[in-house]
Amino acid sequence: MILQLVRHPRTVYGYEMCYGATDVAVDPEVMADAVARIRPLLSSDVPPQRWYASPLSRAANLARGLLGGEPVLDARVRELDFGDWELTPWDDLPIADVTKWGDDFVASPPPGGESFIELQERVVTFAIELLDAGVERAVVVTHSGPIRALTAWALGLPLGNAFRLEVGFAGVLELALSVDPVGNRLLSLR
Repeated sequence: MILQLVRHPRTVYGYEMCYGATDVAVDPEVMADAVARIRPLLSSDVPPQRWYASPLSRAANLARGLLGGEPVLDARVRELDFGDWELTPWDDLPIADVTKWGDDFVASPPPGGESFIELQERVVTFAIELLDAGVERAVVVTHSGPIRALTAWALGLPLGNAFRLEVGFAGVLELALSVDPVGNRLLSLR
């Protein structure tokens, strides 16, 4: 299966605000530019069988623009829930709390949020479901957290190293996933 993972464009908050599960807007001009830039990257001789998107508008609206229709919205590919930190400027969060979380972000959630391992579990479940259903090609418009978590899983990387993967706004990453004759899942990055 070819899985094309597309990250939404830069939001109105950029990098200064902590947001994940909160629905944050994208400037309409930025969205239009992203659609025009990404669409050619998704062209292929084999059109996608399925289009999926996070239900958050920054991803769902990009998917609608690229598809020209309605994608399947799936909450399993939404961004990490930062809980009590949502919509707080990073600089305003207590440094001790951020440091504590950063020391074990894989297993420890932000206050009231979810851990990175929980995010990875839901996106991997999503990918395995598509693979087991025999989907040949799908586009998933999502966020940096799910893209990093799924790519780390596909490459067999420790989840703690996922943030070494560059995932830019309005970027596209393609994974090739398959099942061998004895049922083992084979994973690779394209």
